[in-house]
Amino acid sequence: MEERGCRFHLSQAWFRRIQRDKELYKHYMEKTDVYKWLQSFFGLSCISPNEVSNGFVALMSDAPVHAETFTDYILETYVEENSCFPPYLRIIEYSQSIVRLSIVIRNVSNVTSLIHIPYRLYPYT
Repeated sequence: MEERGCRFHLSQAWFRRIQRDKELYKHYMEKTDVYKWLQSFFGLSCISPNEVSNGFVALMSDAPVHAETFTDYILETYVEENSCFPPYLRIIEYSQSIVRLSIVIRNVSNVTSLIHIPYRLYPYT
């Protein structure tokens, strides 16, 4: 797999953004339902670039009311095609296992609960 970005540094940037928002960070540390929702974002780096927008939309369907700052940041910086770090810059070619996992995720009705699975399986790729 050839990469142009690093999932570790991407997730580190996202976590720092969560830490800046006192309300989100409180939920994150207390492992509430909002924590589970936030964790799901880290799976966006493991699905194919052409599916990131759909994954983001699926996550937004369960967004808590006070998460706009975080989600706007993710959208404007990492999801949109004209963002600073669009999805196609992060991963160019996928291993078969990640492709299979993204197919499973796509076919599951509750994407939010499963989208973080590939990230946990491949945290340092």
